[in-house]
Amino acid sequence: MNPPNGRLPRGWADTFPARRSSIPNVDAHEVVIRTLSPGDDLVSSLPDLLRADFESEFVYDVEARETAAGFAWTLIRRPLAKTLKSGEILRPFQPWLQDPRGYVAMIRGEPVGYAETTLEQHRNLVRVWNLVVKREQRRRGIGARLLATVEQAARHFRSRGVFIEALSCNDPGIQFLRKQGYEFWGLNTSARSNQDVQNKAVVLWLGKKLNP
Repeated sequence: MNPPNGRLPRGWADTFPARRSSIPNVDAHEVVIRTLSPGDDLVSSLPDLLRADFESEFVYDVEARETAAGFAWTLIRRPLAKTLKSGEILRPFQPWLQDPRGYVAMIRGEPVGYAETTLEQHRNLVRVWNLVVKREQRRRGIGARLLATVEQAARHFRSRGVFIEALSCNDPGIQFLRKQGYEFWGLNTSARSNQDVQNKAVVLWLGKKLNP
């Protein structure tokens, strides 16, 4: 359901016009991106329409090395013996998130992509919690449009950057983020379990600096 008069209350994640994409197979008028709030009727249908799944043929192995000079972490991109398939149910607006804001990409009234963010005021950074595009609509520039919209909002409110979490086994997601100008900011070898390194599921943080 659209908000009354097509407008939302003023806030850090208010509606911003979507940027035109340079990807040729994306029609600037075909995809409409609008903000989404927790009370929107569309929220309950998102898990059925959008799945956070991927297939990967590569993984970033994480290797730690200690020398007399200190510690070193190395990320080595290696091919997998067989294609890894992973999928999770999208769960928008989790209760522990503080003032989350969503952005939904629509084609002819149907949601085809979704991004969800929070503003971490103590660090002046925007964190992306969800970024997913419907499988049959991928590689059309929709994810890039969503991310550009998030960055536009972050710039408007003078956030110094945007960052997102990706698993070391999600090579398609990592390559997409790198293509959008995101750099490796850090990692956590025990974010999900004590065997994240062995399971090839290390949490990587990728980010982009925006305002000084």
